[in-house]
Amino acid sequence: MIPDVESLPSIATEIEVSQVWWENLVGRNSVEGRTRQQSLLKLGKQVIKSPGRRLLSEDISSEALISLESDRILLRDPNADVHRFSHDLLEDWVLCRVLNQNREDLASYLQELGQPFGLFRTVQLLGAFLLERYETANEWIQLIEQVEKATNLSSRWYQAILTAPLISPRAPELLNKTEYFLFADDAKRLIKLLIALRTVEVNPNLELLPYLEDPNQPIEQIMAVLLSDPVPKWQIWLPFMRWFIPKLSILPITVRTEAAKLMEIWQLKTPVNSIFRKDIGEIALSWLHEAERDE
Repeated sequence: MIPDVESLPSIATEIEVSQVWWENLVGRNSVEGRTRQQSLLKLGKQVIKSPGRRLLSEDISSEALISLESDRILLRDPNADVHRFSHDLLEDWVLCRVLNQNREDLASYLQELGQPFGLFRTVQLLGAFLLERYETANEWIQLIEQVEKATNLSSRWYQAILTAPLISPRAPELLNKTEYFLFADDAKRLIKLLIALRTVEVNPNLELLPYLEDPNQPIEQIMAVLLSDPVPKWQIWLPFMRWFIPKLSILPITVRTEAAKLMEIWQLKTPVNSIFRKDIGEIALSWLHEAERDE
């Protein structure tokens, strides 16, 4: 059952699409659909330690498996009698629901799983889900604060949740929703968001490949070189800069060091006359004049 087109937003987010998929395609608003949902959650819990691996389906009813195969949600390997999700996106959506079931103690759950790096995007999706599906940012904030207190947890999970607003087409709206939290305590979390933006939400600069001294060196060393001059993920950076640049005048001075690094990357990687280049130049000049007055 597909919802009335008029009830959908003009630009649907991944969270909205996944919700429709889960309730109307997987769930079908029926008892059979609920069995299909529970089957996918069981399979999700099985694969969550190592996203992408093959699924063993002994504990899943034959009816549910055949139905999920028929809808191309699961693919069966007849040579090995195992299954896999037909698309990485579908696996992410199921794993996001598994994480949401364990959200109240997510930090401990991630540690129990061994903190698999493959869950980074799924944790980001969970953060976006909390911001989009709840009226306030309270659920997202609670998750941020929980992870902040987990001393044995990798910092990447904090970065995944912190950058969650940026992966949504509604990024400016979600950033406004979280603004009071990001700006609190001398904007310490906004500063961490700026660091995550320039270190996580970037792509390696492939133009550096011809300059490698040894192209056969380990991939980790190659990536370190390519990321020494990163290229922004423009679909993430552009909405953020549209939100961030007008707010610089009201932010504490503590933000400026990281803001300057971000603006430098923007100036270096965008063509002349690109959006925000003039604004950034004027901001930098005003900061310079301010510093000269204070000497």
